[in-house]
Amino acid sequence: MQWTLSLIALAIGVVRCAAMDVNQVAQAGGSSVLSDWQTVIDQSSALSSEVAIVLQRLNRSPSDITCTGQRLGYNFDPLAGYRVAPVDCWLEGWILHLEAENFANRLDGTALPLMGFPDRPQPERSAFVGVSYKLKSWRWSPATLND
Repeated sequence: MQWTLSLIALAIGVVRCAAMDVNQVAQAGGSSVLSDWQTVIDQSSALSSEVAIVLQRLNRSPSDITCTGQRLGYNFDPLAGYRVAPVDCWLEGWILHLEAENFANRLDGTALPLMGFPDRPQPERSAFVGVSYKLKSWRWSPATLND
């Protein structure tokens, strides 16, 4: 009986892993501020203008706005702890959702997609020193009590 339960638990774990979105590379939650995402926002003049207008109306600065997203886990060492997209930022009644492609940056300045990073050999991974982003999309949504 115990052996059967162990096999069922293992099967459920495998199904859960297979069902995970492969774009979810992060392992832990993390908060940041809107100013941490300025390089992403500035990739679109329309988005940059929208954010500037909202901040002006709220009389707030980007460092006043809390964002939540994900941090890279230990399996992304030496990039563990870096924040990655997607991210949600709360602007008093509105949520700005940013979607971006995440990149791992090497010492020599090259950037590679973050997706396959954990599979790289450790000596190669040590040449990576940071994370960068390429804006894919954004959307504004009204904040609800459940958010």
